[in-house]
Amino acid sequence: MAITPNELNLTKIFSDTKYYVDFYQREYKWNDSKQEYKPISSLLEDIFFRFELDYKANDPVNQETIDNYRFYYLNSFMINKVAGKTYIVDGQQRLTTLTIISIMLCKLAEEFGANDGLISFIRQRICSNDALGNYIYWMGFDDRRVALDNLMKNAVEDIANIDRTNATISQKNIYEAAPIIYNMLKSRITDSHKFMLFQLYYYNRITMVQLDVIDAKDVAMTFEVINDRGVPLRAYEILKGKLVGSLDKADQTAYADKWDECVGSLMDIDGKDETDDFFAWYFQSKFATNYTEHKALGKQYHKSIFVEPFTDRIGFKDKKDRTHISKIKRFIDQDLKFFSDLYIRMHKNKKDENLGIYFWFCVTNGQNTSIHNLMLSAISYNDPLLNEKYEAVSKEFDRLYTILMLTNSYESSAFISQMAELAIKIRNAPTIDVIKESFLDTIKSIIKDERNKDSVDDIFAPGLYERATYTSLGKGFLRYFFGRIDHYLSDEMQLPTVTYHGLIKQTSGGTVYHIEHILSRNEENLSWFENEDEFEDYRNRLGALTFLKGLDNQSSGNESYKDKLTTYMNTGTIWAKTLCPQYSHSNIGLQNFCSRKNITFKQYDKYDAIAVKERTAILMQLIKMIWG
Repeated sequence: MAITPNELNLTKIFSDTKYYVDFYQREYKWNDSKQEYKPISSLLEDIFFRFELDYKANDPVNQETIDNYRFYYLNSFMINKVAGKTYIVDGQQRLTTLTIISIMLCKLAEEFGANDGLISFIRQRICSNDALGNYIYWMGFDDRRVALDNLMKNAVEDIANIDRTNATISQKNIYEAAPIIYNMLKSRITDSHKFMLFQLYYYNRITMVQLDVIDAKDVAMTFEVINDRGVPLRAYEILKGKLVGSLDKADQTAYADKWDECVGSLMDIDGKDETDDFFAWYFQSKFATNYTEHKALGKQYHKSIFVEPFTDRIGFKDKKDRTHISKIKRFIDQDLKFFSDLYIRMHKNKKDENLGIYFWFCVTNGQNTSIHNLMLSAISYNDPLLNEKYEAVSKEFDRLYTILMLTNSYESSAFISQMAELAIKIRNAPTIDVIKESFLDTIKSIIKDERNKDSVDDIFAPGLYERATYTSLGKGFLRYFFGRIDHYLSDEMQLPTVTYHGLIKQTSGGTVYHIEHILSRNEENLSWFENEDEFEDYRNRLGALTFLKGLDNQSSGNESYKDKLTTYMNTGTIWAKTLCPQYSHSNIGLQNFCSRKNITFKQYDKYDAIAVKERTAILMQLIKMIWG
């Protein structure tokens, strides 16, 4: 047989075999502080969970007791023997971590006053000694031997002071892992009785399957198959196995069917499987209490929900009292069905502006993740305010994003964490007012921080919008902005305009709308300004921009201002046409709007700095009307 399996406990794995890392393997990279998923803490949490299912404070400390404890299966590891040396083909991350745990158990044994025989036994699970008394580590190949030496010879509190100037990646991660492991062991092992039973459990009931690749020529192929071949299980498939597999056998088929019915609609959304997105956003929106937890419930949600701090909060992990059973059933019966339906509603809304325009705006502006998180957070199971919250969250998010963009307060690197914090504030909001107040507070807080203000009382104060220009906002957002302006004018004046999709999202053909500079670069326009720098400054302000169809935009590129007015009158948007005297003088709808809203659209013989300032001021009035 080309591959020979052998089931081993840790005592047998770490007894007389020195392992070398094959060239296929990498450095030791498990690091809880630099990875969203915390592999070290998660491993220890799982081991303790399994151990504590059976542990009792009055259990006799002997092998017979431990033999009755449930075992913990830690997957497989693969080796290949060449010229008398044993090489690890796959699994060295786990084996290195288990070695560090043994070193920390050795230190705890000394602290609990264990006898010399036990301390010697644990040490033999870490290393042997050569004729000079040097440690020969079972997992001590070149890139980690020095670090293991330092762990063995130094007190835990001194590990942080070890010089890491020339340390390898493996060594640095070993130094990071040691105090995490020690502190976790220390917090869970509270007395010598529990220590004695835990170390017996650790070395006898944790099992792995050793797979021995007989022929060295097969190693490369085997490693590739392990890491690359086939279709690995998706996170939601693993989650299904964990949750449905925890139920009584009699319930598993029925709940598997319920699961499949809910999840099936998420697995092929326009040819894309969005199931993992849904579950990540659901768990983030319902259970994260800070941004660190929000990240932990991202791609690795199917692992994170079973470790602290989420075990009690979510309640899906196996417990002796079986309370997890009712929580899993309730989740599949209620939340999974309700929120997957809500997710499908949001997906349909992404494609059709007529199903909920404000949600469509949010997705159009590229804020898919944030709006999903916020929506799932605000709405509770069977929410009586479902439709009101759906509209309120969409509308408030649209306002938040738009105002942050226009005030130059949007910072993409910080925005996800800002929205994660907002989602926590509106989680299961009892009223619509709570949602609105939370959004407003967030807008003020972000503007205050990003613009270095002492406070922000009025989010529509003109001074906040002075940096909004063609160059600062980008063409995509400007198309959205002027699309909103035109539709607002259209609704108020009862005049026709192009659809939102046509103004904002259409990307090909002669009818695509583009941002137009009212001030072309020509001698006449330059003469209206002090110098070229002033011309460029005013040319890019919001009041010097409008919307035109593609071909019209190209043909008007270098026209005089007078000729541009003719183009605007014939084929321009409503915002562009308000510059034209004949349009303003003959348009009853426009006149009524101006009278009703106390706003004045002026016409200009020349488009100088005064004209740009006045048109920008009109936009400020419209911004407050639309997003106020």
